[in-house]
Amino acid sequence: MALASAVGELLSCVWIEAVMFTCAASIYLAVTGWTVRQKAPGKLQAKGAKRVAKSIAVPTGGDPAWSRVWAALRKGRLEEALTLLEQLPGDTLNAALEQTAPRLLTLAASSSDPGKAAALINDYIGNIDPHMLEVAVLEAQKRKDNHLCAKLDQLSGLLTIEKSQLTLSTLAKCYSGNIEALRRLVHEADVPLTKAFAKVVMQACAAVKELDLVVEVFERADPADASALRTFAEEASAHVKSSDADVAKEYSAALNKIRAYGQAKDLKGATETFESLPHVNGRIGVQLLNSMVQVCVECGEWTMAKSYLLKAHEQGSKHGFACGASATALVKAVHASGDHSALEQLLQEFAEQGIQVSQSAYHGLLHMYAVANKRADAWRLVSDMRRAGFAPNAVTCSILLKTVTSQAQAADLPKIINLVGAMDTDVDDVVLCSMMEACLRTGHLDLLPEIIAWRPDGLTLTTPLYGSMIKAFGQAGRIERVWGFWQEMISK
Repeated sequence: MALASAVGELLSCVWIEAVMFTCAASIYLAVTGWTVRQKAPGKLQAKGAKRVAKSIAVPTGGDPAWSRVWAALRKGRLEEALTLLEQLPGDTLNAALEQTAPRLLTLAASSSDPGKAAALINDYIGNIDPHMLEVAVLEAQKRKDNHLCAKLDQLSGLLTIEKSQLTLSTLAKCYSGNIEALRRLVHEADVPLTKAFAKVVMQACAAVKELDLVVEVFERADPADASALRTFAEEASAHVKSSDADVAKEYSAALNKIRAYGQAKDLKGATETFESLPHVNGRIGVQLLNSMVQVCVECGEWTMAKSYLLKAHEQGSKHGFACGASATALVKAVHASGDHSALEQLLQEFAEQGIQVSQSAYHGLLHMYAVANKRADAWRLVSDMRRAGFAPNAVTCSILLKTVTSQAQAADLPKIINLVGAMDTDVDDVVLCSMMEACLRTGHLDLLPEIIAWRPDGLTLTTPLYGSMIKAFGQAGRIERVWGFWQEMISK
């Protein structure tokens, strides 16, 4: 009994301490304005800043730094907002980025120069979470701003942002009547297509009597949704001859079978099914070849996938059908494998055959070379990119500048400056600042006057850029320029 009594008294004391701790913690959180206190990893400058959990909240209570960020966003000042975000403490930065990124994307998409804006976001933020693009597109669609939705779609390509299913469905509503844009979305979407996305595309096709895309959507949709989607397919197929509908049904069944083999990673079964079909030209023939490309990609057979893709391109070119979606899928798969040489060879062959891929495919490989410090390979890829019809832009130069880290890479800096000088657009202060920092790292202070001469008239410089310029000319012993930039900065 004495032991039980002692234990009871001890537990009573522990309980009282626990209650007091809980009360104290609740009062502290209420006063400081935090709902949950977690440490958000990374800084804004770190590439690929991770999306933080939604439970992390931005401090309230009129934080001046946070208020200045929103003021810049309301005034449409993209670079100023990014600079202010960079100045936030590390424990609030990622949470702030979570809430401001959709607005940042909208500002960049609305810019008169989306390429420059994309380079700016890429330099400050890096990878963008698909959820952030989703929020921005939904807001634009609520305002019935289809033009902005299209601009956001374009920006997602420049920044290689993946699209969620909700983003795809929302964009499809905005692209009603634009069959080529709808077809591109269908090719971007994962297979099988969701029922919601398939319905939106089918409704848009029915309005303009577009059968080919309806058939393709039906082939890519989940077989379990076939009955729900049949109403839309029948509405579209009513505008074509019954013979065409019969052919579509026959090959639709074959495509579904090939797709099922692909999901099971049964390359042999998919190949046998494909080879057993009679040869067919036109869009259906290209679709069959593209389906085999997807199966080969899923099974990791790059060489076979490339063979089918070249056939699809050859046949598609004769009938005006593109194979860009399959080419993009193959490039992404090889990129994910981390095989640099295989990806570079693939891009070279695509360029020789006239198969179009986006410039972001080259930038992805260029970034891989930069991270691996393979400077010779990086410059060879830049040459290949030019031959493919893509001129180096701000993103290209930003990636190359990151490879210049010491005097050992000093010889690369003049070549990068030549690329910047050859760009069609004006040099923005992000690239300008990066070049100046590279001059400091390599001891190439003799190039500073040439870089400064590129500053566009009327360009409002950021405080960090002024700091870099003052530091650079100070090290070069140009005291008069140091004072000149100091007076210019404090007068702003």
